[in-house]
Amino acid sequence: LRAVKVVSRSRFSSERPYEREFTGIRQFEPISRSHLGVVHILHVGRDDAAGYFYYVMELADAVDGQPAASLAHYEPRTLASELKSRGRLPLIEVLALGVQLAGALGHIHRHRLVHRDVKPSNVIFVEGQAKLADIGLVTGADEAKSFVGTEGFIPPEGPGSAQGDIFGLGRLLYEAATGKDRCDFP
Repeated sequence: LRAVKVVSRSRFSSERPYEREFTGIRQFEPISRSHLGVVHILHVGRDDAAGYFYYVMELADAVDGQPAASLAHYEPRTLASELKSRGRLPLIEVLALGVQLAGALGHIHRHRLVHRDVKPSNVIFVEGQAKLADIGLVTGADEAKSFVGTEGFIPPEGPGSAQGDIFGLGRLLYEAATGKDRCDFP
């Protein structure tokens, strides 16, 4: 089974952010399959007449641990769902997660891309492996000027840089290690 995300042009107030998201997905697709810590994009397509583009990617494990054969009850296993059910994670798991996700971000950054929305709900598990996902905001490092992201994961200097991704990772690890909300960071 695979996941398919359809992105409709009507979701955007103008053409520019829609095109930026499509371009980011296209740039990310070829490098996605060369690192275990990022969700693998398997195909990108577009139907301009119908007003959408789409991409096919790996399907996350189910939160209940069961095979996703019954999609009627499927819920993806994310770091957010893990934190909700388990509270804070043991330090050894947080350290392993940090190393893995830092490596994934390094891979993205070496290809002159930025994620722009690193947070627990954007980390999925595929065959037990944590991966950066929800790559709809991925864009070229030179094109990341728009203000996007999630409160508490955006650095004081603003989003859209490799440093901003690292800030988001730090807040993600804070939540995983302490079980506290990132906005409670001292």
